[in-house]
Amino acid sequence: MAGCSEGYPTGDAERIDPQGMSTAQRLAAMNRLGAEAPRGRRWQYRLEPECTLVASPERLDASPRHVDLARAGVTGTFDRAAGTHAVSVVPAEPSATSVAVFESPQWTDASEMRSYVQVLVQACARKAPDRTAP
Repeated sequence: MAGCSEGYPTGDAERIDPQGMSTAQRLAAMNRLGAEAPRGRRWQYRLEPECTLVASPERLDASPRHVDLARAGVTGTFDRAAGTHAVSVVPAEPSATSVAVFESPQWTDASEMRSYVQVLVQACARKAPDRTAP
């Protein structure tokens, strides 16, 4: 049965708790994931006043994406043809289209990013000050 563990991690990954992080810590974690993505799929993030997330893709043909998080949802999708998992923010306006803010071939990275973005959306929706220290 030695072959059963080939390619699988030998230990548990560190548990990620976006709820227990400050906004600065969440953004740092998002930037870490964005920087670790494969070349051509890397991202940088910042949060502007009034809860506007600026997601800047590395690709030269793509401009930064500005998304209002105060009234938005978050989705995750898989593009089978491209082999990528995407995280998108869905603005509340009925005519608005979703805005991709992360892409990765790794489901685990996309899942982690979706958690960070979802917590940012929840915090922005509450319009409450961040209660945790950076």
